[in-house]
Amino acid sequence: MRKIVVATAVLNEDGEVLLLRRSNAGSWQGRWNFPGGKYDSTDKDLTSAAQRETKEEAGIDVHNLIFMGKVVYKAFDLY
Repeated sequence: MRKIVVATAVLNEDGEVLLLRRSNAGSWQGRWNFPGGKYDSTDKDLTSAAQRETKEEAGIDVHNLIFMGKVVYKAFDLY
């Protein structure tokens, strides 16, 4: 099954980048990553999915998003 995910690189005026640390439960425990998650049927496009996920995970509203590209990869199991 094909899965579409989004990620948002959030920069502030000082050029600092927002990273979130995953909890110690579930997959990718304790690792750092950009806010993001799965695109779902309620999203009108990838931008709205990125905005929704950033709000859900970081509690902030993001605007002026710039689409940077997409990555297509074959799913694999790291463990």
